[in-house]
Amino acid sequence: MRIRSIAPLRAALAALALTAGAASLCAQTGPIIRGRVAEDSGGAPVPLVEMTLVGGEESGSRHVLTDSAGAYVIVAPRPGRYSLFARRIGYLPAMVKYELGDGADTIADVRLKRRVQALAPVTTVGVKDRENPLMEGFEHRRAVGLGIFLTRAQLEQRGSPGIGELVRYNPRPQFMGKGNARSAGMLRTGGVSSCYPVVFIDGVKVSESESTEREMRDIYQMFEGRSFEAAEIYRGISELPAAFSGPDVKCGAIVVWTRTPPPKNKKK
Repeated sequence: MRIRSIAPLRAALAALALTAGAASLCAQTGPIIRGRVAEDSGGAPVPLVEMTLVGGEESGSRHVLTDSAGAYVIVAPRPGRYSLFARRIGYLPAMVKYELGDGADTIADVRLKRRVQALAPVTTVGVKDRENPLMEGFEHRRAVGLGIFLTRAQLEQRGSPGIGELVRYNPRPQFMGKGNARSAGMLRTGGVSSCYPVVFIDGVKVSESESTEREMRDIYQMFEGRSFEAAEIYRGISELPAAFSGPDVKCGAIVVWTRTPPPKNKKK
């Protein structure tokens, strides 16, 4: 039996996908944000990065994956202020804010930093196995005793809560929505305006105290509790460690550490 090469078929399908994507973009009239995602060190393109655009007045978010060259294009529903999130396994998440308007496309290039992976266990007499560097900081802050700290086992005992559920531990919450999509406003000290605990994912700030209710709801939905390794909950400025303090962190913080793939042992 004669075997025919499938390379021409793959090329034809790729061309068809590009044509369909271009037609889809032309059919939409909202502002366009485009760019490339590359590694922070060396500048190599990063494919298959989940790019999420959150903001504007419409509910929901827009998702695309970067191509083999790290490129992406997202059409926003209308002009406005948006947050752009970039996530991929093995890298720290990134978040940038843009004001999208009519006219020329917005160029948003993103650099991602590789996550520090825990070393594979090595049995050495008299030397303690290394822990995940990110979790070392978690354990240090837990020893100080400020805030609420939940390990993976404790999170699983609570049904692997999402970020929206973790806000329950904050004082005087005002919940809106259901499940992981619920949002919670917290009264500022000495004021009547509501604001939100700032969310950090793997040490990277992905929200602000004055984010809109819809922005926070979308952020809560983006991250699943099943992917959390540990969580830190700070209920006010007095509990915040220096690592998560700042002029924008006005109503506490939710700090989540996500699970990393197990390290691979080198073949001998």
